[in-house]
Amino acid sequence: MANFTSKFSPPGKQITVNGHKMHIYCMGKNKSHTVIMDAGVGRFSLDFVKPMIGISKFASVCAFDRAGYGWSEPSPLPRTSKNIINEMAELLKQAGKHGPYILVGHSGGGMYVRIFAHYYPEKVAGLILIDSAAVPADSLPELKSFQKRMTYQFQIMKIIAYVKFFNFLGLIDHHHKYIPSFIKKIDPSVQQAYIATLSQPAYYKTILDELSHFDHSSKEVWQQLNHIQSLGNIPLVILSSDYPLNMKNGMTRVSIEKINRYLKESQKKLLSLSSRSIHIAIPESTHDIHLDYPQAIVDAVQKIIEMQ
Repeated sequence: MANFTSKFSPPGKQITVNGHKMHIYCMGKNKSHTVIMDAGVGRFSLDFVKPMIGISKFASVCAFDRAGYGWSEPSPLPRTSKNIINEMAELLKQAGKHGPYILVGHSGGGMYVRIFAHYYPEKVAGLILIDSAAVPADSLPELKSFQKRMTYQFQIMKIIAYVKFFNFLGLIDHHHKYIPSFIKKIDPSVQQAYIATLSQPAYYKTILDELSHFDHSSKEVWQQLNHIQSLGNIPLVILSSDYPLNMKNGMTRVSIEKINRYLKESQKKLLSLSSRSIHIAIPESTHDIHLDYPQAIVDAVQKIIEMQ
């Protein structure tokens, strides 16, 4: 991480939380509403630069790096959902962001903001879930198989990062063909910093640690669906895409289609979480709605404010 931080300065502040530094990046000071954005597994604050610019015109908005991602140092604690949201709560407190918050979570980040709302309901003014079903993998054999394949791939990537093979490929300094396509959608001013994280062993260690606890965390939020309106009347906007996830990983076309149908149906079930919930489909978007259509996130925040 030292090489990364020496080459790329954090755009926000690094604040000590339970003995390790965490990074939070904010725009739009002195506004009446506070928006907090949490990225998916393996993603961090730079994911949200585009929607943050739009949101900052009418609200204070912050994105943060969970421990081990971006400019946040790894935590000595396991990456359980409870540890992650406790660190999130302490980071926001130390940063002087006292809420109540409009929480925005993409993919796996949506799982964490739901758990945050469960444990800290008094701090939450609204929730926006971006393509975030957060279903337990073992509820569908094909999804469990995909998760195992994905974990194996990250284990290989971690080894490659340790031997610094990414540097040999020139991954940090050039738009190499192996760079994930989503990075090319991120604001050009921060793409190189994002690419640089892919060479950090701590990045892959954190992903693997999160994934090792992911089943338990997703079961925790999925159980909320067994209790109608488990989030009470908290305003909730669900953004989802009809675009099939690109999840080949050596799996058959039939398995991929089955996973996509399952994830799509789970989106509709999220409506039962609150008595004030709205589902908005973004049919031409990929899983990364915040990168394909950042205005959709801006509009969703405005919708939450209108629902107050």
